[in-house]
Amino acid sequence: RPGGAGTGSFVDVGLKHHVLIDRVLKPGLRVTTKLQSYDRNQRKFLVGAACAPSAPREELGQYWGYTTRYAESFNAVFTESPFEGGYDYKIGTSENGTKSIEEPGFAIPKFGHLLIVLGGVDGIEDCVENDDELGMSSSEAAKLFDLWLNVCPSQGSRTIRTEEALLVSLARLSPAVSSANH
Repeated sequence: RPGGAGTGSFVDVGLKHHVLIDRVLKPGLRVTTKLQSYDRNQRKFLVGAACAPSAPREELGQYWGYTTRYAESFNAVFTESPFEGGYDYKIGTSENGTKSIEEPGFAIPKFGHLLIVLGGVDGIEDCVENDDELGMSSSEAAKLFDLWLNVCPSQGSRTIRTEEALLVSLARLSPAVSSANH
């Protein structure tokens, strides 16, 4: 909500008090906020500043959510990386994965830019089979990745919905991702 007379905006950051930031924003807009100080007893509101969504990760090394991007084709996922040099480690998730996240000592190597790919209901294999640019069969899907991983080997159902697979995969991979870069 506006802070009054162009002074900034009050932002709900999930604490008892709202945070007054230095910018006037439209209500409902999501903003990453850096607190200038935090004293529970100091005043009725806290003071902070809007910052780049990447700041917690880049400045403090803290996880601050994942990013997604649109690709025109499955091949474009790999060839149109927003990073110079592309992704240096690529994980494909599949119930047919040659490695299991439950293997003792499971780890991934240090990386600069990690890509984790999940398929739809029919899996990554179907995406590969239906992308003419790749010219590959579904049985060759694993060749696109550094790690062809079964994230949920005991899933107990024929398939896992993509929205469920995303949360399961990120949660199960989080310890290995954190360990790889520390």
